[in-house]
Amino acid sequence: MGDSILGKWCFSALVFMAIMATTTQAGNISITIVESAKATGAVCLDGSPPAYHLEKGSGTGIDNWLVNMEGGGWCDDIVSCMERKDTFKGSSLKMNKTMDFSGILGSKQAANPDFYNWNRINIKYCDGSSFTSDVEAVDPKTNLHFRGERVWRAVIDDLLAQGMKNAKNAILSGCSAGGLAAILHCDKFNALLPPSANVKCVSDAGYFIHGMDVAKGFEIGNFFSRVIALHGSAKSLPASCTSKNKPELCFFPQYVAQTMQTPLFVLNSAYDFWQILNIFAPRALDKNGVWKACRLDLEKCSPNQLQYVQAFRGQFLNALNSGAGSKPGNGYFIDSCYVHCQSESAAVWLADKSPIINNTKIGEAIGDWFNNRVVSRKIDCPYPCNPTCPKILRKELDSLVQGTMNACMYYTKLKKLWEDLADLNPILVYEYGVAMRKQVEMMEVDHLMQFLMGLNDSYDNIRDQIPMLDSLPSVNKAYAMIKKMKRQTQNIGGIEKLEIANLAFNKSTPTYYKSKEEMICSFCNKHGHLKETCFKIKGYPDQKINDVLAVGLFEDGLHKLTKKSFQHEVLLHFIHNKVVMNVVDSSNDARKVDSNLMWHY
Repeated sequence: MGDSILGKWCFSALVFMAIMATTTQAGNISITIVESAKATGAVCLDGSPPAYHLEKGSGTGIDNWLVNMEGGGWCDDIVSCMERKDTFKGSSLKMNKTMDFSGILGSKQAANPDFYNWNRINIKYCDGSSFTSDVEAVDPKTNLHFRGERVWRAVIDDLLAQGMKNAKNAILSGCSAGGLAAILHCDKFNALLPPSANVKCVSDAGYFIHGMDVAKGFEIGNFFSRVIALHGSAKSLPASCTSKNKPELCFFPQYVAQTMQTPLFVLNSAYDFWQILNIFAPRALDKNGVWKACRLDLEKCSPNQLQYVQAFRGQFLNALNSGAGSKPGNGYFIDSCYVHCQSESAAVWLADKSPIINNTKIGEAIGDWFNNRVVSRKIDCPYPCNPTCPKILRKELDSLVQGTMNACMYYTKLKKLWEDLADLNPILVYEYGVAMRKQVEMMEVDHLMQFLMGLNDSYDNIRDQIPMLDSLPSVNKAYAMIKKMKRQTQNIGGIEKLEIANLAFNKSTPTYYKSKEEMICSFCNKHGHLKETCFKIKGYPDQKINDVLAVGLFEDGLHKLTKKSFQHEVLLHFIHNKVVMNVVDSSNDARKVDSNLMWHY
């Protein structure tokens, strides 16, 4: 009875949370497809037209415009661009038809007092070059269109026609690859608006530095060179920079900002999660895994490693001072949190999870700078000095178990933590070496394993069956299986009834157990398992795990997680021994750096 009441309460709570999600922020903002752009060749990688989301301004903000550009990494070769082409980062056909706005795009005055009633736009990112590509020719074998610069201009022209040509105030912003795009297009954006308009730009987590890596090289420079060459980006980069530097250097904000005319605000961490993973200590340069633990969690760095990390902070601050910091009209908020992208989350923008520097939150600092209320130039003390930095939620996730919670409450808490983690360290902040689609699949498997690992022992029977499925279910489907099993248990007076057929296990005869101890293996005559899962037949997981991981546990993606003969044992080992699966770092380190996708939000 108690569990049933809690279940009803949990369902009601989920409904309430869903309603609040659509009422507290601008929800269900429809996508606008710019069909007319195709006439000028302004199309995504797959040839589909560009798109954006717009919520119109009101009241005093009706003539003010905030244009935000999505992030999503870059592709530097045909293989990685082809992988991207059939996703929402390469095709408007794959994009969600609606989205929610929050953070700098939020519509509530209390949560976003300076910009809440502006015309707020989110430009969808579908070219893989920070909106700089421009190649006329299209190879019929790949049908790849490199037209990011035209996409940007087509969307801006559409917005100008809708009233932005009369703007009084305007901001061009973006996160990550979009934050870089905000810098690269800042002066162009300013030139398209009325001379009387107050125009400024904001780059969130887009100040990628030309930094030295742990091997004392500059691999990030090589990567950006390949992006520019493939996408024909050189002619789209700011001429004020390319006239003085090689084109590949003008993909780095520290060089572009030196000659920018439009005021710029840099929001960044000096220990940016993505830059630590990909510029400072990329996996391809860490063959022996010396930096593996440190690069994923700074608390796990050795004293010597932390010295190197602090030196990277020094590189970042030098790049800031020589670039954006050299112009008196520019502002910045450089915190010491291990995060990536902070402007698009309501909680981090101005609410309880916003880092604070000198008694100022992120939203306050940017609002003060734009409105000329105060000079807003804030640099945090070195890691780990700032107690307001959002804590690394991974630890809380890894330690979370069901305990006294019912399944619904446990699952709901997990989902909330996953969402919070995505706000602070976006789950799609990935590294060299793993294609985008596999990264998403790895994230899904990670969520599934976290959910299963934390369940109470009363769910052992069904938990042991899930790894045997021909294709692993999503975590949502696994939760549905758990709920169904609970209902069946209640219906027969407390005896667990694992009706395998109804749970999609393709078995014809239901199996009944009161506990795992009632299972008896017909091969070894021991309790707690069946012949189908007997380690004496299949081998013990500990003997096989390293071999499996060595060839890439997730090499074949979500639906072919491992070789079938190892799948059940390996996953059960993780589940029953509460081993934390670090799926982000489980791909094959031997893959080449020059055949990858750098993918992030």
